[in-house]
Amino acid sequence: MATTKHPLGAPGGLAAAGSRFGDVRVNRAVVSVSLTRAANDLIYLCKFPAAHVFIDAILWASDMDTNGSPTIALDVGIVDTGYAAAGVADTSDDDAIFDGVTTAQAGGVVRPTLATAFNIASRDYERDVVLKIATGFATFAAGTLGLILITAPKAPNGLDAAIVAV
Repeated sequence: MATTKHPLGAPGGLAAAGSRFGDVRVNRAVVSVSLTRAANDLIYLCKFPAAHVFIDAILWASDMDTNGSPTIALDVGIVDTGYAAAGVADTSDDDAIFDGVTTAQAGGVVRPTLATAFNIASRDYERDVVLKIATGFATFAAGTLGLILITAPKAPNGLDAAIVAV
């Protein structure tokens, strides 16, 4: 059996919480939605920390579309409001983490399945994490949406990730 040590110090490439790279950060946002929202409406959930990389996310929702044929679909992503001041390209992608998820059609929990979530580039400034109503409600019902966003500091060598050849 061969073991490959990741250049960032931990087998498998993840630095443990409290390691020499800093602590993992967990942001939790819970939003009570009491008024219907239209397609393309944005709900600002939390901040994506400066100099951090994406680790994981959990999105949950109550049953917010009670129609027999529900239509609600949600996106979650990044709005890069600081790019102009930083003199860099806009990295906004409002469906980078979740794209068209139907969790609010019956209520439930979902985790990212998009590679784009795990490739969100680090920036030296905070960005907004937003939930977008991708497809509107057939029959709106008030409910709750929540997001847990887990990030970690980027590697000390300035890279967002290290690639290891095995």
